[in-house]
Amino acid sequence: MSKQPWELRESDEREADTQELFILFCEDEVSEPCYFRIFEQAGVKITAIENQKSSQQNINRAISHCRLNGLIEEEDGRSSLVDNSPHI
Repeated sequence: MSKQPWELRESDEREADTQELFILFCEDEVSEPCYFRIFEQAGVKITAIENQKSSQQNINRAISHCRLNGLIEEEDGRSSLVDNSPHI
């Protein structure tokens, strides 16, 4: 039975997110992001980060983005993606 927002709930349990998130770092601002967004569907979310340049610049910006957003953890001088992070 559905409760009103102001009514207390018997449990705080919620369903786990079932949507997969893919973060893609694109070289340009237009064609790549448009192309990759075609693959979005129910259960799949595409986040295209535009204008990331090419080669080493792209890699450096991707790593910086992941560090700033808590997607990378550092341990014993090694970097790795955190568990349950988006697909990068």
